[in-house]
Amino acid sequence: MIQHRKTFREVLEGVSPQNALALEKKARSASWLAKKYPSESRAFYRIKHQALAQLFHIGDEAPTILECSQSGHTVLLSVCLRRTRALLHVPFGEMKAQMKIASPETDLDALRRMAIRGTHPVLSKARQRSHRG
Repeated sequence: MIQHRKTFREVLEGVSPQNALALEKKARSASWLAKKYPSESRAFYRIKHQALAQLFHIGDEAPTILECSQSGHTVLLSVCLRRTRALLHVPFGEMKAQMKIASPETDLDALRRMAIRGTHPVLSKARQRSHRG
């Protein structure tokens, strides 16, 4: 009897729900620890941002970006995690750096790649910049 061996992709797809849940817990824990221990917040936020960036690479398990807001030069994303339904906030610049998004790519293109839902004034500004050249 010939036994079907799973491909690497099939194995990854099979464990993606567990991996996503572990990454969500990691991001939430790091966020909580950053608030609890302000002197170490930079390291904890780095862990949070890395976990969120990894989540965006897990197809159906990727978080949903609910909203973007702009404060000065910082664009803040409100991200809803799929498994735990938790809401986390992350600076777009951090996510862009963690996901190694190429710099020639416009912010609008990068947000689309990260599966943004809906529109927001920040996106309109990014769209205007991308049309200018």
